[in-house]
Amino acid sequence: MLDLRKTLELLGWARELYAGSTGTAPAWLDSFWAAATAVVIGFILAFWGGRVLRVGFVFAFMAVGAILGKEFASSVQVDLLIGLVVGAGVAGAIGYVVYRWCLGMTVALVASLIVAATFSAPALLNERQAFEDFRLGVGTGEYLTTGTTLYSWATVRDYFWEQPHGREVTVKVLGPVALTALVGFVLSVLAPRFASILATSILGSALLVTGAGVLLASRWPDLWLWVQEHGGWAGAGVICIWLCSVSYQTTHPARPALQAPLVPSPAPAS
Repeated sequence: MLDLRKTLELLGWARELYAGSTGTAPAWLDSFWAAATAVVIGFILAFWGGRVLRVGFVFAFMAVGAILGKEFASSVQVDLLIGLVVGAGVAGAIGYVVYRWCLGMTVALVASLIVAATFSAPALLNERQAFEDFRLGVGTGEYLTTGTTLYSWATVRDYFWEQPHGREVTVKVLGPVALTALVGFVLSVLAPRFASILATSILGSALLVTGAGVLLASRWPDLWLWVQEHGGWAGAGVICIWLCSVSYQTTHPARPALQAPLVPSPAPAS
């Protein structure tokens, strides 16, 4: 089951690791406009994702192709407009052709995120104290009695991969995530429409809820504190949003079913 409080705690720890390792905190996580954009994109994906997913992939490919085409045109002294148009056209065609592969990777990503939130979060949080002891050198001659050391990717790697116990935890946590991603990719190949609806509804609901959470935390901290204290109700709300999105997408297909025209029956012979 999804433990919203543990998932939020894991995200907070991940933010601390990132900030301590790079020296800068990801300010976009606290941005009002980024959160508002996530809410809008999440709402569109949750309720119309199955319709706009292919178009979204094509436009994303076209945007990247236009940027690369512009860079290539400037390097070979060709008109930038030609580079933009040709790059966007070629990349858009490639995006249309490889849509199934992009869908498979999207479904695999969503499936792995679900397992990470439901299974990996509690397992990793159980290792937090042991990791902190390892980072500070508890039980060794290098134990820091004053001050604290900054987080670093080298410390994370040394604990979660170089140490036998940490490697065992990593394999235990990431194994189900990788397996679920593989199952999601296969599902997208066998049932692309169902997979696209399922993936976009989950991803859209997650973006919608995440953006709303950032808005609450930054603008209405008291209300956000209430959400954290009532994780069960918040989780039920997330599930309700997801069920509504799945129901809407399945009952409102992208193309209405074609019906055969009614042919009037011949009049009976008099």
